[in-house]
Amino acid sequence: FTAPAKVAKLALPLAILDARKGDKVFILTSLSGRTDTTFSHEAIVSGMQDGYLMYDITNPDYAIRATSGAPVINSKGQVIAINLGGGPQQGGKRGYYGMGNPVSAWKTPLSNTCK
Repeated sequence: FTAPAKVAKLALPLAILDARKGDKVFILTSLSGRTDTTFSHEAIVSGMQDGYLMYDITNPDYAIRATSGAPVINSKGQVIAINLGGGPQQGGKRGYYGMGNPVSAWKTPLSNTCK
């Protein structure tokens, strides 16, 4: 993919390795229906499930609605996944979980397509 120079410098690098259970990650998105300007939302990786990266969002008031496609980054600022969605925690937990498509699933096919 190409982008104008003024935008290309904003691109985040892709991670080489997948995140691991317990890693702190951040979903970069504004939240639908919210007036605050918070753009970074912390989560903790809970593992992989059916090929998807799973994470528990640390803010129990986070609303997952309309956040699909947001980059999920690690503490180094590398994209580790694309947020797909999530939902309310199960088993009596308060808050939300998220799930993302990890870079390892699409980095090689994307590179091959862009050749």
